[in-house]
Amino acid sequence: MGKDNYISINDIRKKAVGKYFSILKTWLKGEECFPLDLTGSSIGQGVPYRKRLENFKELSQGEKKGSSPGYEMVMISRNTRNEGPQSFLKTIRFTSMEDYLYFLGKKEEFSQMQEMVEMIIKEVPALNLWVRDNPKKIIDRINDWPNLIKVIGYFLQNESIDLSFREISLTIPTKFIENNQSLLRELLDSVLPEERIISEEKDLALRYGLKKEDDFRFRILLPENLNTLGPFRDLSVLPSELSRWNPDVEYVILIENKYAFLQFPDLDGWLKIWGSGNSVVLLEQCRWLNEKKLYYWGDMDPQGFDILHMFRTRFPETRSLFMNMDCYNQFKEYAHSAGNYNIRENLHLTDEEKECYQYLISNSSISRIEQERISLDWINTYLEHLIDDHF
Repeated sequence: MGKDNYISINDIRKKAVGKYFSILKTWLKGEECFPLDLTGSSIGQGVPYRKRLENFKELSQGEKKGSSPGYEMVMISRNTRNEGPQSFLKTIRFTSMEDYLYFLGKKEEFSQMQEMVEMIIKEVPALNLWVRDNPKKIIDRINDWPNLIKVIGYFLQNESIDLSFREISLTIPTKFIENNQSLLRELLDSVLPEERIISEEKDLALRYGLKKEDDFRFRILLPENLNTLGPFRDLSVLPSELSRWNPDVEYVILIENKYAFLQFPDLDGWLKIWGSGNSVVLLEQCRWLNEKKLYYWGDMDPQGFDILHMFRTRFPETRSLFMNMDCYNQFKEYAHSAGNYNIRENLHLTDEEKECYQYLISNSSISRIEQERISLDWINTYLEHLIDDHF
């Protein structure tokens, strides 16, 4: 709206555009959309007569005339003190979808959306409710829907998929799934039964039970007794490669931080694995880990205990290293804030770990001590007592 209640066609257009997707939602639900009166599209008594005439003339350019589409200018008559009975614009009204789309220049876009909605519902009826609430996403990705339907259809037709995304045999671009993860997650969550969704997983493949391969590699350091490669002990391996191996070691330690991985002593009978963050879930396929004395060492922060929980749900006998109050108090001078964190309930932690976790979430300003702050002397002293410890 301009000054002094003057209203231009551009003002009308902005108001009409602002209602576009809510109109489409209403239409998709089979509810009545029209007539549509645009709130605030009036010209009041404060506008002088001559200015009103100029305004009417401008607005008449978009007015519906005969059978030609456009909007209606709904007028109201009022008595004025100086000019007697006068006509004022009460509102701008669209009486039909055709008029509305014509004015916005959206007729072709709407037609494409109609066709795509029909195809989506025909091919994936389970998306019927989702479609009604998401016209913008349908329009924004109008050219992607044939391939999105192929992916969704594949999941619906195959209850168990022991493949990575790139191994799925579909006639779609190689990186299509990778480039459309957010929307695919929303769609798959809408159509798959709850038992096929691992809700705590954010990664698309892991969320729906697929293999997570991609380009990720674990870094391992072979103990001397397993080294057959001369000077090459520090290796990077795919999760699938690691799963097909059962090394002759007694101890396995998974370490989150790269520096801590390098700092941790090289001991006979110990296999070190570096896997940062949530990548620990990729070790689930390494069932041979259940035969080892298994340890996890992460940062002393709430996220570190989250990762420990995820790892322990897959390998229940996992013990943590340096993730307790004794270690925290020894190095508390290095404590700082871990940032924002969503507190989780029922983490799979020991009493000692829970004590430390509760302390961290209750003291957010000192809720993190990075692994690299734990001194080598402390590590060595602890390991001397650990070697004789049995599960």
